[in-house]
Amino acid sequence: MRTGSDVFETHHRRKDGVVFPVEVSVSYMDERGGQMVCFCRDLTRRNRDAEHLRVLGQMLDLAPASICIHDVAGNFFYVNAAMVSRYGYGSLKAFLQLNLKDISATHDEDALAARFSQIDATGEVRFESVHRRKDGSTFPIEVQARKIVWKDRSAVLSIATDMTAHKRFEEVLMTNNQALKTATEQANQMAQKAQVGSKVKSEFLANMSHEIRTPMNGVIGMTDLLLDTKLTEQQRKYALTVKSSGEALLTVINDILDFSKIEAGKLEIETLDFDLRETLDSVAHIILHQAQTKGLVYRSTVAADVPSAVVGDPVRLRQILLNLTSNAVKFTKAGEVAVTVSVVAPHTPDGGTANSPSDASTLLRFSVRDTGIGISEEGMRRLFQQFSQVDGSMTRKYGGTGLGLAISKQLTELMGGLIGVESEEGKGSEFWFTLPLRHATKQVKVQAESAKTPLAKRFADRHVRLLLAEDDLTNRIVAQEILKKLGLTHVDTVVNGRDAVAAVAAVAKHTYDLVLMDVQMPEMDGLAATQEIRRMREDRAVNGGRHLPIIAMTAHTMQGDRENCENAGMDDYLTKPISGLALAEVIGRWLPK
Repeated sequence: MRTGSDVFETHHRRKDGVVFPVEVSVSYMDERGGQMVCFCRDLTRRNRDAEHLRVLGQMLDLAPASICIHDVAGNFFYVNAAMVSRYGYGSLKAFLQLNLKDISATHDEDALAARFSQIDATGEVRFESVHRRKDGSTFPIEVQARKIVWKDRSAVLSIATDMTAHKRFEEVLMTNNQALKTATEQANQMAQKAQVGSKVKSEFLANMSHEIRTPMNGVIGMTDLLLDTKLTEQQRKYALTVKSSGEALLTVINDILDFSKIEAGKLEIETLDFDLRETLDSVAHIILHQAQTKGLVYRSTVAADVPSAVVGDPVRLRQILLNLTSNAVKFTKAGEVAVTVSVVAPHTPDGGTANSPSDASTLLRFSVRDTGIGISEEGMRRLFQQFSQVDGSMTRKYGGTGLGLAISKQLTELMGGLIGVESEEGKGSEFWFTLPLRHATKQVKVQAESAKTPLAKRFADRHVRLLLAEDDLTNRIVAQEILKKLGLTHVDTVVNGRDAVAAVAAVAKHTYDLVLMDVQMPEMDGLAATQEIRRMREDRAVNGGRHLPIIAMTAHTMQGDRENCENAGMDDYLTKPISGLALAEVIGRWLPK
């Protein structure tokens, strides 16, 4: 005899033959069970949702982040496998007995309550904290928490990321950045002391250049490689700061070397055909970012009658413009920096009339105007003097060596021009200079074809073999990674000149298409190694009888260093730090077509 009710699950079949899960509730109407009432509920959706939850649970358990669901009191409802493992607990059951306070290393209940209040008000919150494992060790985390509903109750979904590696990476970047700042300060101090003994000073500057450029090649090269990897926004910011600091140090070193060359009368002004407007665009490309970072407007205006194709030294013109525009940005808090180029008058060296197109030249006026702090009359008297600044006190707000304007003045005069300034304190300044530039007899090619080709895998279709001679491990890694990015994977490496000579001599094994040679190396330097390789080629056929291009990669940048490399038999010359674009252009010139 059956009485009461039963509930059970089974499967039913529809008219079309489809089988589906049901829950059956049976209520018996009499003691003998002869009459009953049945209720059937379709369980298809419930079972599907349960399967989805099961799969979601498996996915959460496989996630590398620590994921949990808890109430506002900190009691856990759910914890994924990664969190149980990361915190050092043997079982899920043991972890679910804990409270958020048990794993927090800060014990700041007020802060915890404030976060829960923020979640309740805004729906989510992101913050950093420190948690404790079962063994007592602590580690930094970043938490993203969001308000949810869990089994008809208000709850919080928290995703915690272990920040140990991230923090370690930040510390390394900050340490490197501080080291670069210290090196820059030391370079500034050395620059002010390097005014005695012409020969001694030249040797000192050459050694300083080499000793700073060699590690800087590693710092900037490794930072460029790092920036090509996947980074968080904060990591990218730190890496860009390291690169910017490194480039600032290089600017100081280059200014010191230029000043030394000018003082010794060894700086040579080039005479090249170039596109003036392209040079102005390259300056704008660099300065525009600096100006926008400070909220400044940057304008560049060229009068219609200014010729584009001219003859002169584009590198030194660009250097003067960069010095003046970067100063304008540095000393301007709000407003604008405006660059204008206009024609003063047609110009000939003897004041007469040009007899041919190649004699024709135009006197141009370049102006850099800002709305910055301006300069007092006393300050203007100190401008353009070496190692001199308007404010040279220990409490000055703006740094620098005081060489930029002095170099700009000397470069302008070397190119036959004049430089000056007009300023009013509190209203801004206008730095100007004039240059006579000859007209080019043919149209200047604005952009090299190689510059249009993407840097990555540029030589991937070239089956060539290279030899890299570099004693510094970091610089060797940087060069190899740049070459790999260019698609050049068949690269042998040696650590001194003697091994480079031996590698080239081993023609029975292979031949090389190009050699990248450091100059200063132990046992045998790059110059001696190049001379030995050229001598071997005269005595017997090496490298298959073909000319073997040898490219200098050196931190030596003083007057005569390039000539020394060429006299030793090297074909081209790259100064450190080595950029991927510069290396690609040189390799493209010398690889077999």
